[in-house]
Amino acid sequence: YNLETSRHEGLDIIENAVDNLEPRSDKQRFMEMYPAAFCPPMKFEFQSHMGDEVCQVSAQQPVQAELMLRYQQLQSRLTTLKIENEE
Repeated sequence: YNLETSRHEGLDIIENAVDNLEPRSDKQRFMEMYPAAFCPPMKFEFQSHMGDEVCQVSAQQPVQAELMLRYQQLQSRLTTLKIENEE
């Protein structure tokens, strides 16, 4: 009997919690509590050390392949835009 009563009380508590959910206000409250999690990261700026210059970018294989693909896409897009601009 006690086990059954406890089970029903637990279910009632869960049901009341679900009924009291307000998605919009809960979302707003959550975002206010953790603002850093929803901000874009700060821009990384290269800071040279004793006159260092960036001459070559290197990366590990998976990242390098993605960078090369993106570079080629940007070059293609730039070529297309130049042609459109000249027309």
